[in-house]
Amino acid sequence: MEYIHFARGIAHPSVHELPLLMQKLNEEKGEDEFTVLINSGGGLVAAGIDAYNLMRALPFKITMHNIGQVNSVANIIFLSARIRKATSISTFLFHSVGKDFNDKIRFEERRTRELLDSLRRDNNSLASIIAARSKMKVNDVADLFREQHVKDSKWAKEQGLIQEIEDPEIPKGKHLHVLH
Repeated sequence: MEYIHFARGIAHPSVHELPLLMQKLNEEKGEDEFTVLINSGGGLVAAGIDAYNLMRALPFKITMHNIGQVNSVANIIFLSARIRKATSISTFLFHSVGKDFNDKIRFEERRTRELLDSLRRDNNSLASIIAARSKMKVNDVADLFREQHVKDSKWAKEQGLIQEIEDPEIPKGKHLHVLH
């Protein structure tokens, strides 16, 4: 078992390093079991979905362990693992997808419809993944996005996002690989 601390925002370069590190450790050490200690404030939807699909494609036994906060699209990466845990003080934040703009953007009807369609598509994609990997239904996830509340590990266990509430333990002599 190898232990990886992933404490980054979700963007394309950062999320690719996680599966690449796992592949490297597999090639060098023959390791196929990993525990990812995750603490992330979220980031880009496209990068999160990309990482989710990459992580699900790996032939490894992966455990995700929320050791602080898993926010926004980081929840999608967290849910890529079959085994999921959280500490008793861990939190999960869910909200609907948004779009940031600079002050020089002009809106016309066609562009506004495209943007709304894009936001709806992203919300639906994320809700579908969460529903597929938990006890929640897609409509429940949509309601959760509208609430925009922080949820605790007890709630996460009740909803099937995690299987266990426990503190992580890294055995003596094990190396912690850090991705910050």
